[in-house]
Amino acid sequence: MQILPPPVQQDGGEHPLALFPVSQVTVAAALGYAAWTFALGCFGAARASNFLYLVPPVATVLAFLLTGEAPGLQTLAGGAIAVAGVVIDKTRGKS
Repeated sequence: MQILPPPVQQDGGEHPLALFPVSQVTVAAALGYAAWTFALGCFGAARASNFLYLVPPVATVLAFLLTGEAPGLQTLAGGAIAVAGVVIDKTRGKS
């Protein structure tokens, strides 16, 4: 699904929306790094790294809610495995 049309030439220059995807990527990366730095500060590296396993399930849910993209069976199974891994890690405790 394409959100914006491709840039078109207008008056000898590129369309103003041509830089929109660049700004989206920059803002998203900045927010991601800020969230990761916050998590490292609160939980430490070992505990914060466990939350990386939640990225695929959260992305799948957001894709469904924002774009209506229905996840396939393999996607759901992979997300369930990732969430189960985090749950097992959290409930197992320190050995």
